[in-house]
Amino acid sequence: MPFRFQKFLYIAVGFCFVVFVVWPFLTGGRSPVIQTEFNSVNAQIEAHLAQSTPSDTTSHVAASTPDVLGSSTSPVTSSGQLDLNTATLKQLNDLPGIGESKAKAILDYRMKKGRFSRIEELTEVKGIGDKILEKLKPLLYVTSS
Repeated sequence: MPFRFQKFLYIAVGFCFVVFVVWPFLTGGRSPVIQTEFNSVNAQIEAHLAQSTPSDTTSHVAASTPDVLGSSTSPVTSSGQLDLNTATLKQLNDLPGIGESKAKAILDYRMKKGRFSRIEELTEVKGIGDKILEKLKPLLYVTSS
């Protein structure tokens, strides 16, 4: 390789290093080429993530998201009942007769159709019949709005 070409190559690499690494570091800025922030696709997923992780690490996320799940109260009442419209995957999975696949099906139904207006709507979810519904009725409730 000719010496002149090597010299040009070293200068070009050095220039790129300074422009893309050293300069942003010295100025405290970020490179516009690298995206460092996460932009959620769905506000409900972001709200779900804010609920399922420790609050000290997600307080900025919880403060910036709209209240898409309805009420700000806990989905579990003092009597042990679970709100069907705000229940998480883990909470649904802990119900008797509901495994992970049925819990996911309930959440998918809720995402597609919207909030439940009656507990009986659970029978429209694939895999949940009248027998499972009778087991779940004392454990669930539905908020009106």
